[in-house]
Amino acid sequence: MGFVVSGTAVNIRRRCRVNAIGRNESGRPGRSDDDICKVSGCIEEIRSELHLYSTLTAAPVKKKRHPRTTGRLVEKAQLTVLATYSPASLSFQRVKSEFFNICQRHPDVKFLMIEAEKFPEIVRKQLHVRSVPTFILFRNGERIDHFDARDRKTMEQIIEDNS
Repeated sequence: MGFVVSGTAVNIRRRCRVNAIGRNESGRPGRSDDDICKVSGCIEEIRSELHLYSTLTAAPVKKKRHPRTTGRLVEKAQLTVLATYSPASLSFQRVKSEFFNICQRHPDVKFLMIEAEKFPEIVRKQLHVRSVPTFILFRNGERIDHFDARDRKTMEQIIEDNS
């Protein structure tokens, strides 16, 4: 991947931090103000080009039993799913809740989100995204697949096939 790191500061912030009594950072019950994540720590919002690059290349390698090789242990890097989105996108609003549910059902997969309007250079020129929402799958920092998820069942099937 050809990322050019333009800044040195990494601003990592999770959009949804719900404490033990079910209140968000603003003290209100339930979810965060912008409803990005339903579970604390489930999906990480990308805040800079450096943050994206370091997150994609730092995925851990895990040993897993491979079903097609008679159950032998196989080393496999963690799957990372990057969702490119626009808050105004009606397509994203339709699949957003299912994306959060998939995040809950697949704790072994790392889920990231990047807002297309905030990072147009990264989204259009480096990730080659033409429309939002587009979901991009990475393993070992390498892009392995991408899809436009207008169908919720397709989204989960592709993630399961690659995890």
